[in-house]
Amino acid sequence: MSIQSETKSMLDKALDYIRSQTGNEELTAGDIAAHAGFCDDYFNKLFSAYTGFRVMEYARFYRLRRAAYLLRITDRDILDIALDFGYTTHESFARAFKKQYAMNPAEYRETMQKKVMTWAETGADATAGKRFASAYPTLREIPRDDAIEYLLERNSTKFGYDAVTLAWNGSFVYAEDDGLGGTPAELLARAGDFFAVDGYPGGEMYFHLHLRHPEKLGRYIRMLLPFPANGHAGVSFAEDIPEEQIRFLLEKEGLAVKEIRAFPAAVYLGELPDPVVLPEGYSFHELTEADIPAVQQWGEKRGGSGDWGLTRELHIAPEMKADHAIGLFRGETLLGVTRICLQETHGLQLNNCICSDILREHRDPALYRMMYQNGMRYVMEHGYLPYEDMQFGEDTVEREGFTALDMGYVQIHTAWGISAAEGN
Repeated sequence: MSIQSETKSMLDKALDYIRSQTGNEELTAGDIAAHAGFCDDYFNKLFSAYTGFRVMEYARFYRLRRAAYLLRITDRDILDIALDFGYTTHESFARAFKKQYAMNPAEYRETMQKKVMTWAETGADATAGKRFASAYPTLREIPRDDAIEYLLERNSTKFGYDAVTLAWNGSFVYAEDDGLGGTPAELLARAGDFFAVDGYPGGEMYFHLHLRHPEKLGRYIRMLLPFPANGHAGVSFAEDIPEEQIRFLLEKEGLAVKEIRAFPAAVYLGELPDPVVLPEGYSFHELTEADIPAVQQWGEKRGGSGDWGLTRELHIAPEMKADHAIGLFRGETLLGVTRICLQETHGLQLNNCICSDILREHRDPALYRMMYQNGMRYVMEHGYLPYEDMQFGEDTVEREGFTALDMGYVQIHTAWGISAAEGN
């Protein structure tokens, strides 16, 4: 069912309303329809076509996912959480929760607090893919695992980051149906191009295109324009092409270029770096719950975004092994933190950049370099491939005095952030 833009706006209003009513135990499909300006029967049909959920099915799904998030990040009483989301008894909440998660709330808390939370589980909008595909009946959904295998088989080093990101974000994947049938994997192998779609709370989407056929760029970017997007679309080409060609392809399609931004990517394929020798009185260690006071003091001195959310992470699940934090100390004082995100999918293990920050009054290029080298060693000791796409900007070089290339990384790929609009 193809849905017109005015109707999409009404359906987005319905989604926003559902998300605002998580504690309303008396919420009905009729209430939601009335709020969005629909009659009941037609609304359910439209809503299902647009989101992949029936109206009240989505309301339950969303409430329970928010409840699951609280079960993982807090130690609050389960009944208190149930009441927050419109369930009046522990039993009714447990029945609904088990139907969605195949375990009761207590089992979920015990199991999942010790596991890495991905964006797909906590923040991604589960309606994003269907909302995009509803506008284009010729698109065929591709199982995410098929898309990941496709990327890894083509070049696991070059496209490894794209592969783990598909898994981490819970992306929805689509390719144009060529009418030749076969499995989704066979279609993807023939097409060579796909859309990955992620959703954000509040309705915005993020798109990533992987293109074997660059000449389709303009048409595909135009397909994304009707949707509320969070910034630019990410684009990876099977073979690297220059910015001039990208501009030509967009302008040829009648699009006005708003932004084209390069994101160079590099990997480290060398030997394990030697242990870092710090100046006397300095030390490294991985942050744990015992370091929360030091982290809080560091955050207060750092200002801005404070302690990067480290306090919550360390308090709730210090054993989680995705987002690691290594502290640089002088005596008992925390001066800097290195964040290391370890991701894996289908046997591929890589880190998604090594990001460091030091209190302004202690910033020193030599210390930054030591923190980075220590981070590289940590990544490799855990069996992951060091990957980097954030050490190329002029501001980074000015502050830290080096790029990833200076540390022995090899540039393997350039992805692009592309933003365009209809031309005049």
